[in-house]
Amino acid sequence: MIKILLILTLLFTHSLRAAEIKHATGFGLQYAGVLGYQISTKNNDRRFRGALGLIGVSVGYDFFCRLNGH
Repeated sequence: MIKILLILTLLFTHSLRAAEIKHATGFGLQYAGVLGYQISTKNNDRRFRGALGLIGVSVGYDFFCRLNGH
């Protein structure tokens, strides 16, 4: 499990530009099940995230669409 967390951390910290990395704990699908730890980074309109939980592992990608220049 520690190897998976280390790999996720390395994937999210490798970026051409500096990005803010957020850490969170919680429950639900975005936290890989009953209880888990999530790490995420946001670049412009995209967010990449990965989580390690008691039940499994979760990886996600979010794209934020801006309409009418807002």
